[in-house]
Amino acid sequence: MVMFVLPTTTQPLADLAVARRSRRAAGAPPAPLLGRLPGWAATGVLLCGLALLAACGAEPEGAVDTAGAVDGAAGQGGDAGQGDAAGGDGAGSPDGSGADTQAPSAPRTWAFRSIGGVSMGAAAVNIALQHPERFDSAGGLGGYIDVRYMVTAGLRLHLGGYCDLATLEQAMTQGVDLHDPAKAPTCGPEQPRYELEYAQDFNHLHFDSNGATFDRKFYRRVFQNLTMAFGNFTTGENPGSAFLPAGVDVADHLARSAKARCAA
Repeated sequence: MVMFVLPTTTQPLADLAVARRSRRAAGAPPAPLLGRLPGWAATGVLLCGLALLAACGAEPEGAVDTAGAVDGAAGQGGDAGQGDAAGGDGAGSPDGSGADTQAPSAPRTWAFRSIGGVSMGAAAVNIALQHPERFDSAGGLGGYIDVRYMVTAGLRLHLGGYCDLATLEQAMTQGVDLHDPAKAPTCGPEQPRYELEYAQDFNHLHFDSNGATFDRKFYRRVFQNLTMAFGNFTTGENPGSAFLPAGVDVADHLARSAKARCAA
């Protein structure tokens, strides 16, 4: 997960607050921009950040956007060569006075701060939406913004393809060995519902190398991290642990090694 706030730093907001307080208490100067990232990552983040900041303009600190006020003045009989049809000849108002009857837009105060993130750091967009007064622009690069969609899509696609009990029982009555992947019935892959989704299931995960290596090991780590963050969302609740599937004895699980648990 990578999240950055520009032009101040590239650290996550929580780390930023702690780091700034520590450095301030020690009398140290501000941390260097992008100083904690590898060279290639710092370059990529900086370029993305500069692109985001380009949308914020280059006005002084605390500057306000007065375009609306200027447009309003143009309609009050200003220079016809520079104003619009509402200026100069008074044709822009119902009473012919030349006054612009449209209220000027509200002045905009620039925060001169952008926030963005890569992969799971794309949740930076949610932070910007929750605090719009603190950010002029936000960007989510290659990641899910909505955690609810990410979890439900994982259950539907990456952890999908399992047959229901009736299908499995019917296969067993026909003498099918359910432990043989080549002979056991398959009920996948699950079909995509939305743009950029791929047809896949647990036994046929979509492999991709666009920006990362999305193989089985990668997906296992993703779901492991999500489980550690939100609890086990693939089964019913386990009263003894928020992370273990329902029915697993916590004491027995901790007493055996990972190899012994898989062999059982």
